[in-house]
Order: sequence, then structure tokens, then C-alpha cells
Amino acid sequence: MKYAPAKLLLVLFLVFTVNAGRCQSNIWYFGDGAGLDFSSGTPVAITGGASYSLDNSTTASDASGNLLFYCNGESVWDATHNVMPNGDGLLGNLDGGQCALAVHQPGTQLYYLFTVDHWNGADGLRYSIIDMQLNSGLGDVTIKNQMLHTPGTERLEAVRNPIDGSVWLISHDWNNNQFRVFHITAAGLDLTPVISSVGAAHTGFNYNAAGQLTASPSGALLCCGIYDQGLFQVFDFDATTGVVSNPRDLPGYNNAWGCAFSPSNDRLYLTKWYDDEVIQVNLVAGSWANVQNSDVIVGYTDGNVSGWQAGFLQLGPDGKVYVAQFGENSIGAVMFPNVLGGNCDFNASAVSLGTGICKAGLCRTPLVDEPQCTLDVGMPMLTGCAWRPLSFTAAVFSGSPDAWQWQFGDGGSSTDPFTTVHTYTTEGMYVAQVIASEGGSVCTDTVQFTVIINAPETAGEDTSLVLCTTDPPVNLTDLLSPGSDMNGAFYTSSWQPADVVFDPSSGSTATLYYVIIGVHC
Repeated sequence: MKYAPAKLLLVLFLVFTVNAGRCQSNIWYFGDGAGLDFSSGTPVAITGGASYSLDNSTTASDASGNLLFYCNGESVWDATHNVMPNGDGLLGNLDGGQCALAVHQPGTQLYYLFTVDHWNGADGLRYSIIDMQLNSGLGDVTIKNQMLHTPGTERLEAVRNPIDGSVWLISHDWNNNQFRVFHITAAGLDLTPVISSVGAAHTGFNYNAAGQLTASPSGALLCCGIYDQGLFQVFDFDATTGVVSNPRDLPGYNNAWGCAFSPSNDRLYLTKWYDDEVIQVNLVAGSWANVQNSDVIVGYTDGNVSGWQAGFLQLGPDGKVYVAQFGENSIGAVMFPNVLGGNCDFNASAVSLGTGICKAGLCRTPLVDEPQCTLDVGMPMLTGCAWRPLSFTAAVFSGSPDAWQWQFGDGGSSTDPFTTVHTYTTEGMYVAQVIASEGGSVCTDTVQFTVIINAPETAGEDTSLVLCTTDPPVNLTDLLSPGSDMNGAFYTSSWQPADVVFDPSSGSTATLYYVIIGVHC
């Protein structure tokens, strides 16, 4: 395992867009009384959740971000934090890894609630149906605990079909290498699964039924951790047919546990149970051998209860990758997950949970409904100079945004439409974002982009100075104009003055050049 190098100026800058309609993913309830609200663009701790979940939970909200229900695999609570009618006695398990996952049936007020048992338990994979038209709009469990398959593992994931907006529910059998994939359309759940026999068999000790299954944002890749085999596997997924193929191994991760993709689909983040490391793998490193060798430790989690440390990972609606920290009242986050190496900036104290306590898992939400609004904006990477106004102009590819929120990455902000101007006072790299909205908060598009600010304009960077033995000693910095940058050096190819002082007794006539370190204006 390699360690990420000290943070250096990046040579690759990536821009990503957070999908419009993300409000349906804004509310999370998980752990021991923990909750988060992403509505403002930054996660804020909320209270009132009635559930306890050792592992992953699921929470559903409507298109405006209003809470509908949440579930820990054993019970489902409505928006008033009361158990729904018929909502107790679900045959999932709050200690069942990815124990519950809600999927919206397209074009209806129905939600499928899928649950799995602990490890490879006999209750297996089941589904219940919630009708949000009942109980005065608070929902009612109308069908409960219908068997789909047993024995299975703790793994559940959902992927959107890009052609028709339907959903694939992805699970994995126990005692074989079969992915079992179910199709949910506007007509309901197809009980005949797509079977793909591919990759390692999930068999042996019970813990091989544990480990996260997650899909890339594009839906084209899957990652699966197999705990007791110390193995992560990456697969291709065809979101139009439900077929899983092309297994590639990432071996050597003892207690393989959590995995999540970056918004760009190019980076994979991993955790190991009984370990505090957060690991990044570069999926575009070239050959698969290069991918395997690209792993670096980008940070370390807080939290340690009886050796239980880093937990599951989850890509948030704000484009950050969040990391569960067992026993802590905060969760970690990879702040810039598209960025390669240590510059992705893992922060172990990224989000306070207030009085809530994180356990081994976080929260998953139903996929954003299709069709999404067509608002699409973009921003290129920008380069400018400190103390010089820099213009920002967003491109609108579709839609008609009527509200804008700029965040410049240095604490500055603006609500100017389309075009704005901002002045940075310090050189460096800034991750800025612009949020465009149309018709309120229902249709929004968020773009993060990089701004490189170089040092202020400097004196002498392209001039020379001739000094002779007849000259008196002189401090060379005194010859620079006021306010010039001191991050440079005078030199010739054969002589380097000490402390930028020319002493005629140290040498003969010299032509000295002022050289700027780094990139300057």
C-alpha cells in the first residue's frame, strides 16, 4: 500500500456536474439518532429520527426534498417519525450490511422496499411495497416480506436504465458466483431475474456474505467487497440489459468492506473493517496491473470501538464521498473525490452529526426520478492572478435558469446571473462552484470547477543586472520594485549569491537574473 504524497499543485483538473433533481437524496437518517439534510448544498445535522441502524439504512424524499420515509431493514417510519401502518416486522436485519434499499416504481406513488437478512441468513432477499397515497399521504405498507431469493448475501444496489428510466435491483447469491438482477418498471417488479455467473463465488465463512456492493454514477461499473477473501472486484454493468460482466480483481485488502466511485467514475475509494485507512484507486491508470498498483492511502478515519473503525462509503448529493466512522458524532469526507492522490483532501471531521452517532453504515436513497429537468450549465477551468479581477461566465447548454449562486472557494460568493467578477488575494488552487436553478429548488444544476490563481505580477523576472567588483556590497532585494514577489532568486549559471547580497570580494563582474519560482503572472 502506498501513501499519498504531500499536496502539490495539481496537473489534472476535473469538472463535474451534480445531477439536477438531487433533492430526492437530500435527507439521510442513519446510525444511532444521526441525520443529515443536504438541502442547502452543505450537509447539516438534523434530529428526530426514530431508527437505530448498525449498518446502512435507506431514506426516501420527494422531488422537492420533503421526507417521505426511512427504514433500517426491520421497521419503516413515515415523515412524522411514526412507524407506518404494517411497517413493523420487516425481515431485513439492522445488522445486515446493505440491509434496506428503497426504489421508486416509475410513474407511480409506489415504492419497493428491498431488504436482506444478516450475512447469509434464511430470510434472504425480500420486498415490501409502500403506497404513498394512503394514510393521508404518509404512506402505508400494503405488501410485506415477499420472498425473492434465499440464501443471499448482504449486498444490494440499484442502477437506472438510461433508455427508459426503469431501475435494476442488483443482489448476489450465497454459495455461488451469481449476480441476481431484478427489473422495476412502470408496470412493477419483474420476478424473473437476470442471472450473471461471473467473478468470485461468495461462499465459505459467513463474513464472505459481507462487504459493500456499489455502482458508479454512470451505472457502467460495479464494485463488490468480499470481506473474508480480502478482495474487491470491479465489474462492467450493462444498464440496458442488467448483465454483469468482466470481473477484475483488487486483492490484498484484508477485511474488504466499503467502496464508492468518484462523480467522474475514474477513482474508486475503499475501506477495510478493523482499519482506519481511506484508500484511492485510479481506475484510469492504464493496464489493470497499473490500476492495481495505483492505490494510495489518502487519509485516516476517526473512531475506534473494539477495533471497529472505518465503515461503508457513500457518494453524496453534493459530489463528495462520505465515510462512516464507527462510534463518532461526525463522518469523514473526500472533499474533491475526482482529484488524484492526496489532493482529493480527505477530512475526518468533515460533517458534525450533533448528538447523533455514526455506526458502520450511512444512508442510501432512491435513484432520482426520470425524466430529470433539462437544466444543464457548465464552467471551464479558469486561471488568473492575485489582486486582479477575474471574470466568470457560465455556459447554459439547456434550460432557462432564473437564479444563480456562486461560491469562489475562498469564502467569497455572489448571486450575479450568468456572469460575475471576483478578486482573489492569495495565489493557489481554489475549487469553486456555481448552482443554477430554474423554477425554484426543484430543478437545479451544480457545477464544480477549478480556479488557479498565480502570484501577483513581479519585478525583474525578465530583466538582468550587471554588477562589478568596483561596486559596493548591495542587498539585491533593495533593487526590486516595491511589492514585488520575494519567492525568487538571483542567479547566473556559475555563481549564486548568498542571501541575495552581492559582495564584490566574492567574485568578478557578474550578470544576475531574477528567477521566479513557480508560475507567476
